[in-house]
Amino acid sequence: MDTTENRPTFDFDAWARLARKNPQAFELERKLLIERAIMRAPAEKQQRLRCLQWKLDQIRNLASTPMAACLQINRLLWENITSEHGLLHCLQRLQSVKQPDNSNQTMAKILPFQCRAPVRLPTADE
Repeated sequence: MDTTENRPTFDFDAWARLARKNPQAFELERKLLIERAIMRAPAEKQQRLRCLQWKLDQIRNLASTPMAACLQINRLLWENITSEHGLLHCLQRLQSVKQPDNSNQTMAKILPFQCRAPVRLPTADE
């Protein structure tokens, strides 16, 4: 299955030009793109996504430089992967869950069926 079909195209150069030429238009387009992505998420996850986006926007607003914001966002990402309740911990916990004991399950009885005689197809000569 090719998942690239479902992804919107992203023209980095066009976004960079817009950011240089018209920062206000860039911010408006960025916010609209993010909101459309959030709206495509399941309804029960949208509030959480909006809270996360607010947090990212605050990091960007409070950072002294764009690079400082990038580093802080990167740190946040890694914390969410490696922290005590992060993705890595959850995956390890799932992997260590004891599998149920299937020894007391009843086995199915296999019924014998007679094979049919193979059907003979006529050849081109017949």
